Amino acid sequence: MRVLCALESVLVDERKTLDKPLQVLLDTGTPLCHLSSDLFKFIVTRVQELMRYRFTLVKYDPLLCYKVDAQEIPDQIDISFIFAGGAELSVDVRSLFVPNGSPGILCLAIDEILKNKDDEDIHPNLIGAVAMQGYNLGYDLKAKTVYFQKQNCNVQS
Repeated sequence: MRVLCALESVLVDERKTLDKPLQVLLDTGTPLCHLSSDLFKFIVTRVQELMRYRFTLVKYDPLLCYKVDAQEIPDQIDISFIFAGGAELSVDVRSLFVPNGSPGILCLAIDEILKNKDDEDIHPNLIGAVAMQGYNLGYDLKAKTVYFQKQNCNVQS
């Protein structure tokens, strides 16, 4: 499922209201988030501040990685995407750190969109499936509004 919507602000321990809404593609077929430079740098800077002194930074370009086990990632890292109409995708921070194949290394599942020779993003901003884990995604075609419904996937019915 792919849905184009307007991102108005991002919360990573503090809120960043965007100067103008950013067109973002919610894409359940893409695992990672791919964000424009300014938004990527805001998120990475805040995550680095919250993770520093606790874990060793390991660089696996283009991803930001740490020597850390999933259960050690601090709960207080709150990452939320707030969309036009008020929908909020509050991401479980442990979902945003994915293994890179090396034992004990987890990488932030967000990377920076590359630029072309004219300094334009080479593809649209994407919020991928990893960030939407644990949510039902809905879209009202008439109102052109996105909805998120938190699901507890560990509960059996």
